[in-house]
Amino acid sequence: MTQMKLIQAVLILIFIKSTLLTNIDSVGNQGLRISYQQDRPEDSLDLSRIIRSPEPLYLDVVVVLTQNSIYQFRNYQIDIEKYLSDVFATVGRIFAWHNIIFSVAKIEYWEGSNNPNIGHESLEAFVKYFTKIKSKYDSHVVFGEILSGFFGLGYVNTICTTEAVALIETSAYIEDANLAAHVVAHEIGHNLGFEHADNLPECNCAARDSQYCLMNSFNEDWTGKAPKSIEDCRMNQLLAQIDKYPCLKKPIDTKRLFSTCGDGVIDEGEDCDCAFGELCHLIAGDNQCCNIDTCKFLDETFQCSRGECCDGCQFVEKKICRASLGNCDMPEYCNGTYNECPENSVQKNYEICNQNKDFCYDGECLNLDKLCKHAFNDDEAYFSEECVEEVERIISTCNNPGGVLYKLLCNNPDVCKHFICGRPRSILKDTTGFVLGQTVCIIPLENARKGLLQFGANYMECSGTGKKFCFNGKCVNDTKSPFNLYRPRVNFVNNKKVPRVKYTKSSSLLSIGNKTKIVSDYISNDAQNQSIKNSYLLFAALG
Repeated sequence: MTQMKLIQAVLILIFIKSTLLTNIDSVGNQGLRISYQQDRPEDSLDLSRIIRSPEPLYLDVVVVLTQNSIYQFRNYQIDIEKYLSDVFATVGRIFAWHNIIFSVAKIEYWEGSNNPNIGHESLEAFVKYFTKIKSKYDSHVVFGEILSGFFGLGYVNTICTTEAVALIETSAYIEDANLAAHVVAHEIGHNLGFEHADNLPECNCAARDSQYCLMNSFNEDWTGKAPKSIEDCRMNQLLAQIDKYPCLKKPIDTKRLFSTCGDGVIDEGEDCDCAFGELCHLIAGDNQCCNIDTCKFLDETFQCSRGECCDGCQFVEKKICRASLGNCDMPEYCNGTYNECPENSVQKNYEICNQNKDFCYDGECLNLDKLCKHAFNDDEAYFSEECVEEVERIISTCNNPGGVLYKLLCNNPDVCKHFICGRPRSILKDTTGFVLGQTVCIIPLENARKGLLQFGANYMECSGTGKKFCFNGKCVNDTKSPFNLYRPRVNFVNNKKVPRVKYTKSSSLLSIGNKTKIVSDYISNDAQNQSIKNSYLLFAALG
């Protein structure tokens, strides 16, 4: 009897120790899963540190399993579908803290005739492939093999592009779906522009110990506790620049492959879904309207559980749910039939605003200076009439074109065919250009000519007399200009006229910018080309 009691006591101590130190639930051979429902906020979380997007953001990803990863799953006798379900349920819950709806839209098994055979499994190779097929997903999660010894790789600040790749070393987490989920979320965080937050006291997350925040560098302690949320400094960074990532505002229009009650997304068959316990308490009203366990309303008369247009579990109407942000943006009102605010309504692009001085673009009132920043996604870019004049001069003397710049301009001898801007130093990735006094004039290369960069900026003066301007790639008469006023050539920097830059006719040419490169754990401050997207390598040292 004494021996039996001793065994029971030891088992109880082991259970208590594993619960306190690891805060995880065992799910058999499929690894470990976060037990969000059983966490107590007062013990482990500080909900005041959670930064949530005021409006839902949407992350739509494709998941790729390479031939090597499929072989490893089968070798370990892992149920791939169950493993992926566990991984992405946890990933979805991590992003749910921040009102980011995560969705796996597609899974690709690269084997047999479905294997594109890209060769060496590197970030560069995957980016090249996704670019070639013109992938439209926000990010690409690849389970493969990383020969460099790192357990995770991801390009920084690439979301909404084919360069947004999160490469996961399959063998490192093949028996731990919970840990794999954290690494996937961490690498997608890099795609979103998040840098590591190590040793930054101003960065906090829901966990009491910042060591377990999502964007901390990976270390062996991650096997003990799971990161509960993204650091507040990183979320504030994303929200401040959210207009640069239009894909995150676009609702997901495909069926989610992994959808369960408790992932924070209202799927077919659910009335509500406030995710896990702590988040339901964080979102005002959700826990009053929704049964957390069944994702059904607590009362059959309820219409909603959350949203700008939901009050007391009922739809509201005629309430301003999104105020106007300026001349180019209109207010939105609740319509009484839906819990969320209607889609944002803005003026048509190139409608005139600011007392006929500027024009609308994507809901903002911009001038040519701001348009340059917007088009190149570069705060240092500005509009330069001197650069336009020099391009016109080069085009007028195209006798024997040579070099990238001259071929580009002389094969398209019309200033309205080129989006021309300036910046104080160095050209950007996928541009060419030339030095003009203290200004570096930049012009997009052919491969970058899409969207705004397809033609010259609308309303850019193109005659040298102030009588004509560019519109949709053509130089048209100023009498048709909606500005309806004479617009002489000037530079605008922060809406102020600045002195013209003196230059010589023999302006020195700049070489084409460096391509995206990989750096290790810490930031590479490339003073010569700030547009280069840094890559972060997630290093694991498991004991």
